[in-house]
Amino acid sequence: MSKQELLATRQGRDSNTFAQEAISRYLEEEARFIEAVKLGEGALDRGEYLTHKEVGERLERLFRS
Repeated sequence: MSKQELLATRQGRDSNTFAQEAISRYLEEEARFIEAVKLGEGALDRGEYLTHKEVGERLERLFRS
């Protein structure tokens, strides 16, 4: 029995349904990632970012509080 079949059986589903759900979850996560990258690129284009030094300073303040 393959890992996919074993996992599907443990969850009470057939292998095809299990595979389709896994692919759907992957594609949804990939779409969220691509959207987050686009948002980040937009922020960079607008000059909305922190330098490495600024990130370090914020982390230091966070850990001190």
